[in-house]
Amino acid sequence: MCWATAWINGGVRDWAGGDAFGARRFCLIVPLLAVGLGQVVSAMAALSRRSPLLFPGVLLVGAMLWNAGFVAAFREARFFDAAPLERVAAAQGRTLRYVAQDLLGAFAGPSGRALAYYLFSGEYLFTRFNLNGTLALADLPDEELQGRWSPRRRPPAGLAFRWALGPRSCVRVPLEEPFDLRALVTVRAPRDWQPQAMELSLNGQALTTLRVGTEWETAEALLPARFQVSGENWLCLRFANAGREEDGPRAAVARIQLLAAGP
Repeated sequence: MCWATAWINGGVRDWAGGDAFGARRFCLIVPLLAVGLGQVVSAMAALSRRSPLLFPGVLLVGAMLWNAGFVAAFREARFFDAAPLERVAAAQGRTLRYVAQDLLGAFAGPSGRALAYYLFSGEYLFTRFNLNGTLALADLPDEELQGRWSPRRRPPAGLAFRWALGPRSCVRVPLEEPFDLRALVTVRAPRDWQPQAMELSLNGQALTTLRVGTEWETAEALLPARFQVSGENWLCLRFANAGREEDGPRAAVARIQLLAAGP
């Protein structure tokens, strides 16, 4: 047993290593890792002696980028007041992912965006992130939504929901790989907005238009694999009847259930 076994065993929950933080039982590479890290530290020390302003400059640029990201998040109304560090850091991480997706997407197209999403997030439906593919609108954080939605509504009786506001309301659908899906949308529209029709689109591709009644009902639509991409997809709802308020509530959406389409 090598000298680092006790240290590495501290990262596991059971002696067999069935559940652990990071790699397990790789104690033989620790000396090599120490040599490599020593070389890196020595090279950085020599570089700092030759260019003493380099590392303060990097720190200053990092602070400027952090502040620019915070300003962007504030302008997008993610924060209305002072926010705790963990929320600001989470917003900065999402901004970094979006920038990486745009840059890699510009160079490598959809595969580049998929790679950026995998590296910076890696959360997909039908995995431990969301095993059953259910998107409950009242439980989703605002970061999972685009377009215009109301705050969460939790009536004493009945389903919790969000109002879909005009002109469009979108939900993030992260997929590891494209495959045909069925979307079951639990939705209703008040009488003031009748007759109401709901148009579904995926990544800008129109799918179908369905009628929406006054009682909770489940509308079904097919999400073909050819309209999907690996990584981040956006399923958008548009409602035809705006009622008396052009930008007001169109319909109440409780959940979107995604299922594999049958043969």
